[in-house]
Formats: sequence, C-alpha cells, structure tokens
Amino acid sequence: MRFLTITCPFCWQSFEIDSPSFDEQPIELITDCEVCCRPMTVRITWRSPAEEPEIEVEAES
Repeated sequence: MRFLTITCPFCWQSFEIDSPSFDEQPIELITDCEVCCRPMTVRITWRSPAEEPEIEVEAES
C-alpha cells in the first residue's frame, strides 16, 4: 500500500493518507486533518502510472 504525505493548510502539520490507485481522471476528496481536525479538500492528479501524483490541498470552508 502506498501513502501520500499532505500538509494541513490550517496548522501546517504533515501526515499521511492512503494513496488511491492510478486514475486518468483527477480525484478530489475531503478529509479532516489528523492533528487539528479541520476539513480540507485534497486533489490528486496523475500524469502517468509510473510518476508520483500532483497533490493540491486547500482549506474547506
């Protein structure tokens, strides 16, 4: 199983989430920070299965 490291846009702490499988379409999910419990939107985009995905994290309002 692979993990992705993300950084909370509220408290700036980093933690790992389970990496979804490769998908040609971007994946968007909402998750809570493991440290401060505030919600954030995580967008994961792959260019190819062999490369690491691009990860964008934004505060959820």
